[in-house]
Amino acid sequence: QFFPSAKIDSSGVLHIVFFDRRNNPDSPVFDVYYAKSSDGINFSRNLRVNERPIPNLSGERTRGDYLDMLAVYPSRVFIAYPDTPGNSDILSTNPTSVNFVRFRPKR
Repeated sequence: QFFPSAKIDSSGVLHIVFFDRRNNPDSPVFDVYYAKSSDGINFSRNLRVNERPIPNLSGERTRGDYLDMLAVYPSRVFIAYPDTPGNSDILSTNPTSVNFVRFRPKR
């Protein structure tokens, strides 16, 4: 788990989004996960945000520059994360595409 982005919503809930290689420990790809906490100690189950693994063949650290939660509210979270165009050009190593996700965290 690396490059976390954390925000607190208006009701005091901590929201965290981060990169993780748990599904691909031996491959140069990662996924984006989300979790939340009402007390800063106990966290919800980690939810995978992206639909397909994100390549990072060159091992560059710049991927973390493109991960952020744009806004958090008690009823919705907006997350931006990097990708390569169409995620089909596996040889591309530059994060030239950004995906935006909106979802509603369960209370």
